[in-house]
Amino acid sequence: MKKILLICFLFINALVFSQVTFLTSDTTWSGDVNIDGKVVVDNNATLTIQPGTVIKAAFKADPVDASALIIAKGAKITANGTATLPIIFTAAADPLTAANVAAGVYVAPNHDLDL
Repeated sequence: MKKILLICFLFINALVFSQVTFLTSDTTWSGDVNIDGKVVVDNNATLTIQPGTVIKAAFKADPVDASALIIAKGAKITANGTATLPIIFTAAADPLTAANVAAGVYVAPNHDLDL
């Protein structure tokens, strides 16, 4: 009985939580970047997004599984686009690429943000 309950619990959790990728060290994105699930810039890590980068988020039918870039407390993001090389957040279905150059950004409170 305990095994059945454990299996049921794990199965239910698998249905509720989406895929999460943690960036635990300094990371640089450039070109075309695809997000499928949640990407969390973890405490003490910095995500640098180069000018001209296009970040595409995969569509998820269930909002619980929505693709997102999350900047955790203590993490940093540096994203300095230019007029000719903007940084673009969009949907994966968008045919836009870094070569032929927007959804949105959520920044949790108390974060060091350099946009």
